[in-house]
Amino acid sequence: MTVPIAELPSAGLAPARTFVNASILFTVAAVALQICYPLVHESTRDRLTAAVVVTFAMAAALHAAGCIGVARGLTVVAISVGIGFVAEVVGVRSGIPFGSYRYADSLGPRLAGVPIIVGLAWAMMAWPAAVVARRLAPDAGSARWSSAPGPSRHGTSSSIHRWSPRATGPGGNPLRIFRVCRPYR
Repeated sequence: MTVPIAELPSAGLAPARTFVNASILFTVAAVALQICYPLVHESTRDRLTAAVVVTFAMAAALHAAGCIGVARGLTVVAISVGIGFVAEVVGVRSGIPFGSYRYADSLGPRLAGVPIIVGLAWAMMAWPAAVVARRLAPDAGSARWSSAPGPSRHGTSSSIHRWSPRATGPGGNPLRIFRVCRPYR
């Protein structure tokens, strides 16, 4: 038997505040997991990376749900996962817009050559980027779209991405990183 949410006993907090508070806990957990990254053996790092991505994506989803409502928040997260995943598929197959790269086999199940978890990585950054954009430019209106920066320095240093020689600069860092945050009125 399922109990409708409306019938659950209240914890004394407004639902929106509860979501935001939960997002803070997930953010703290993601930071703690990230701190562990250099402390664990290399074979554990891919699993830890996945845990960080899932935890931080959950924090973003909870915060979005608390700020703009559950349906709209989850819609924003789903759209960012979809756009990010498609951008990665295009990137892996064509080299546009990030340069030529591929993902390590250790990141779990793939779809079209891209680990499924990569879409969540975009979601974990899209909502926070939109929040920061609104704080920095409150008169610019809502963020039209905002994307994660694509393959990250963290991913490069941990062999999650394998860049082609023509796509990298000194130290193996990508020369091209795609960042977008365009407000609309």
